[in-house]
Amino acid sequence: MKKTQISSKFVKMHFLLADAMRDTCRMHRFLGQEELQQTYERYLDAFLETNESQLDIEIGKKDKVRLRRYNEHDWYEKQIEFGYIGNCPEMKGLDIRLTNGNLIENARKIRLELINPKNTPLPNEFKTQLQDMLTQTKWIFPRFPLILLPGNTIRGEHNKWARHEKKPDFWMCSRTKYDLDAGNSRSISYTLNGYYRANCFVGKK
Repeated sequence: MKKTQISSKFVKMHFLLADAMRDTCRMHRFLGQEELQQTYERYLDAFLETNESQLDIEIGKKDKVRLRRYNEHDWYEKQIEFGYIGNCPEMKGLDIRLTNGNLIENARKIRLELINPKNTPLPNEFKTQLQDMLTQTKWIFPRFPLILLPGNTIRGEHNKWARHEKKPDFWMCSRTKYDLDAGNSRSISYTLNGYYRANCFVGKK
């Protein structure tokens, strides 16, 4: 897939779409694929009819920093290999040691923790969400691109904080070409199900 320029509205719409589907699936854990598809199409139609200023209001309620970042980047859609992507540090309340590498490394560590819990226990909410996603990955994967920012945008801020707080070395995140802004749990489920690249919305200044 070649790189294709897309609008910031398209990115914002998909961020809110993924959030809405996540919240629905939390309330109704065992929806079948037909029900999932109907719910997805209903949300998609609603967001397509929403103007960008209203999308900005909705995202701003959740995270003003994310909204600023979405507005200050140009956006492209392309396939990205997971080795170039780094997860958000301590995503979903995970131990930093499970999120300080690239996506492939992090998924490998999380898999081991699922099999044999040791010193980095997984939060129950994350485990439940991940297990649900793993059963629906084939449906989720083509519909929900990952949203990426340039490397060091998110993980670099974490590293600055860790240095300032004089944290141990394992608190430092490796430098990756892209930082994962949205889709962190999904990215782990994709990797654990054998995918090694995904369709992504990539921000570029």
